[in-house]
Amino acid sequence: MLPLVVLLARPVCSISRLVRAGMVDALNSGYAAHARRLGLSPWRVRLAHALPNALAPGVQQLARTTDWLLGGVIVVESVFVIPGLGTLLNDSVSARDIPVIQALCVVFATTTVVVNLAADLGAYRLVPGSAR
Repeated sequence: MLPLVVLLARPVCSISRLVRAGMVDALNSGYAAHARRLGLSPWRVRLAHALPNALAPGVQQLARTTDWLLGGVIVVESVFVIPGLGTLLNDSVSARDIPVIQALCVVFATTTVVVNLAADLGAYRLVPGSAR
């Protein structure tokens, strides 16, 4: 449980603050006021109009956090002696096993690129008027 808390404490706090700030801005925007004037329920205004706009920066931050988490996994696995990719990378560096190090770097880089691509596509979809 402790390794999970160590890894997720920072990202959860930063993403929740970012989404909260986006939600406050979205609820104070003109389109939310217009939706309220049309007589939509407060829940509909929050969920259908304000939340997608507030989530877009959070999705982007989640993608930027992936690099931090991948690096953090290496340290956390070493500190808590958990077998995984981080431990394998540390052992490979100690043994100077270049092919394994290169393969793990490719796995980490591919993960980063795929997550960033998914976040960009998700943010594009959440931006108002972009996919409609």
